[in-house]
Amino acid sequence: MEAEKIVSIIDSVSKSTLTEVEIEAGDVKIKLTKSAGSQNVVLSQTPVIHSADKPLLHVSAPEAKEMKVQAPASDDPSLKTIVSPIVGTFYASPKPESPAFVSVGSKVKKGDPLCIIEAMKLMNEIDAEFDCEIVEICASNEAMIEFGQVLFKVR
Repeated sequence: MEAEKIVSIIDSVSKSTLTEVEIEAGDVKIKLTKSAGSQNVVLSQTPVIHSADKPLLHVSAPEAKEMKVQAPASDDPSLKTIVSPIVGTFYASPKPESPAFVSVGSKVKKGDPLCIIEAMKLMNEIDAEFDCEIVEICASNEAMIEFGQVLFKVR
């Protein structure tokens, strides 16, 4: 199954009232779930192994288009953390020679780009879902990041 098809399925489930979908295509079984009333979709993938000579598609994280906000950081109750919705490579700017989307002290508006995360050769722009101020950038440019890893601390 191609990555574009998986992203399309995730987008469809995110926008629908469905809370769970399981798809089996060839050697891959994908299960998408979301909690009631939420737009966050969680992808779990289990390879179905038929023989050792067939290649398997490896999907390591959901291709969610939205950022997730966790509870306030422990030091300062006014801070929130923005975590990575996917596994991939963190890019602070759209091009190597371009300035970073945000820096410490930047005030961003809802919809402003914060960073790009490259996953499965797809560039996923992570946009602000609310107005905030960047207090700390917790990921380094071109660093590998994990699902749920803190990217920014914001106020």
